[in-house]
Amino acid sequence: MKVLLEAHQDGAKNEDTRSKRNPLSYYCSNESYSPEGVNLLFEAHPAGLDSKDANDKLPLEHSSSLRVSREGIIGLRSLGRHDALHETMMAAFRETNVKGLESAVEEFAKSRRIFDLFAWQQFLEIHHRNNPDPGYFAVELQLLFDATWTVLTQANPKTDEASKALTENLKAAIQKYVADNNNDRPNLLPEFLTAVPMVKLQKLTATRIFRAHLDSYMCSGIMYIYYFEVYLYMVFTAIFTRLSVKFKSSKNGTYEWDDIVIRDMTIACFSLALYFLLRELAQFHAMYQLGLQRNWFKDFWNYIDLIASGGTIVLLEYYFRMGPGPEYEHFASVIALFVWMKVLGFAKAFSQPIATFVLMLSTIFKDLFSFMAVLVIILVMFGHAFYLVLSDNEASDGDEIDFTNIGGTAWSLYLMILGTFESSVFTGIWSQTLFLFYSFLVVIILLNVLIAIVSDSYDAVLVTSTELFWRSRLELVAEITTTFKSLLRLDVGVWKERFDEHDDKWFRDRLPILYGFKEDHDWANGKNKVALGVRILFSPVLLGLAIAIFFLWLIPVFLGGAILNDLTYNSYSETKKQAKELFIELYGFDSSNDTSNKKNRLLLVARIIFSPLLVAFTIGFLLLWWLPYSILATILGESSSSDEVKLDLKLDSSNSDWSGRVLDIVRRVNAITSSESAKTNAKIAELKSENQALRDGNDKILKILERLCEKMDLEEDKTEKEVEEDKIEKEVEENKGEESKGGGETAKAPEVKVPEQAGEEQESVLNPMIAGREGIELKDVNIEGEK
Repeated sequence: MKVLLEAHQDGAKNEDTRSKRNPLSYYCSNESYSPEGVNLLFEAHPAGLDSKDANDKLPLEHSSSLRVSREGIIGLRSLGRHDALHETMMAAFRETNVKGLESAVEEFAKSRRIFDLFAWQQFLEIHHRNNPDPGYFAVELQLLFDATWTVLTQANPKTDEASKALTENLKAAIQKYVADNNNDRPNLLPEFLTAVPMVKLQKLTATRIFRAHLDSYMCSGIMYIYYFEVYLYMVFTAIFTRLSVKFKSSKNGTYEWDDIVIRDMTIACFSLALYFLLRELAQFHAMYQLGLQRNWFKDFWNYIDLIASGGTIVLLEYYFRMGPGPEYEHFASVIALFVWMKVLGFAKAFSQPIATFVLMLSTIFKDLFSFMAVLVIILVMFGHAFYLVLSDNEASDGDEIDFTNIGGTAWSLYLMILGTFESSVFTGIWSQTLFLFYSFLVVIILLNVLIAIVSDSYDAVLVTSTELFWRSRLELVAEITTTFKSLLRLDVGVWKERFDEHDDKWFRDRLPILYGFKEDHDWANGKNKVALGVRILFSPVLLGLAIAIFFLWLIPVFLGGAILNDLTYNSYSETKKQAKELFIELYGFDSSNDTSNKKNRLLLVARIIFSPLLVAFTIGFLLLWWLPYSILATILGESSSSDEVKLDLKLDSSNSDWSGRVLDIVRRVNAITSSESAKTNAKIAELKSENQALRDGNDKILKILERLCEKMDLEEDKTEKEVEEDKIEKEVEENKGEESKGGGETAKAPEVKVPEQAGEEQESVLNPMIAGREGIELKDVNIEGEK
């Protein structure tokens, strides 16, 4: 291969006619290729990594599809040649070895080579594309981010130059990762939301490097848009609340529409509801263009947004057509629930403590789904039984427990769960038996199970509060960037045609000023196109909101002084009369001279103080969208500040973080456990020393006893021999006496034979001694050292 490349260097670029592959792509599609060959082809034609074949695959995709980790890393862009560090990192990934990964990252940083986190992210995504476990690349990416951050935080740049260089290298690697994602993967966040399961994504977003990526979006203007929309929605909620209460106490819609205050508040409420409805539809359209519409349908907060904004528009239309009544009250109560529920949706990304409790509710409801299914089945079971037994009983008007109909039975079962029941209803033995089983199963068992489930869910949310909060931030950033970037991609060709066809001097003079054009026909400038599209799209909505705010707050401020001076005079001109009624309506006066009312004076002061703030907001709101493109692009996040990502190397504060509090408690428990373990170990060591001393004493006693037994054995042997000798001598003497009595006959001394059983008898005598020696028991001391 080397000879061929030297002879024909352009051959590495040519594609064959059959498979439409260059040599690098073709070589990587074979399982038998070698790292050296890939390196040669890569050096001859580096651009071959970006050349797709007829199957729309890159060489790296071919390599990764073979699941050969060692060779798959070779063709990565920005990593260059394959070496031992790459192999170490891949081995650490395969074995899930965190320490090995940290060592490899540290070696990369010390070698002053470019540690390309973005390239590793790309490789892990491609390598695990065919993995049966969806989103598994996020697990390895989390390990890589944690290892990199650990090495970065453990290095002390003040000690030596090597640590300082390591810190600078890793900081540059993180900043490069953020910049590469913003430039090359603008849709990374919505893609991750779709491809990665929620649990894995939570752990990935909690890593400090990924949080730095999210912070780069927030610094570029995303949070300004979020805070601005929060403020708008709070104004919308206040106006909706005021209108719903006012409509309930009215008699007919026509009279309310004639009221100038109600009319202006209705226009403002309708405009804001229309804005949020259009924004939600724009978000769906943007995600549909990216092929992420499933992710939109999976988020139940989107349904709440649609019902809250769309329902408000329908409610206003229903009121002014049909008027107040029970139907309106029921409809308005449902819309009010969704309107205030959306406030929780905004709050979940506001701060971590608030997000913890908001997301805790959704987690608890998910955990209770199976329990609620079982509970409903049991309630239907007992409701059916109670209805069959007690439906014939007549219920009095004051009875809360009523089983005479289906609705009353369901309500009675719910009241019995809360502990409300009447014993007089259960008169028969069978009804009392049913009540006994119902109370035991539902009230005692299932309610305690419910409390246990909620408690476990709450504890789990507290432990993972950081992960949940940053997941909500990820969803927020992905939603805003996807929506507004889609709105920024406007085709201005239509506007260009109108500009060319209608040679209007007024339009031609003011369009460059309002929409950022330096010259009349400066359509080629991309920034000008974006500015034109955004301003033309949003200007009518913003103008309507500004007019609504103007009528609501600005006019009363100008008229306030004149009306206060004229309150004591009886001037009934039409203009002053209308202004007076408007002022009284806004500032709470019931009559022309009711200035002594303390409540009215407080309302007057509060509204007059608050009005300048709203005026300033209105002016800033208009200027925000009519300023040159540079400021507009900064607010919308188009001019990203990701080149200088601020990295906070300090640990998270445990005072503002629920997970930090949990970790602090764990640390304290570990400290107490360590101290107690040290005391226990010291006590064990002391007992071991005493045990050894007792063992030594046992050995000495056993040795002494063995010596005594040996001495006793010797004495017994000696005594037996002496007794035997004395017996033999006595028999000899007796024989001699009998011979002398027999007449002096010479008698042959009888042969004295030692009985054959003498040895056996001797053994029988010695065996008890030996057995007694071997069976010695030390009753006071155990050989194992325990008393």
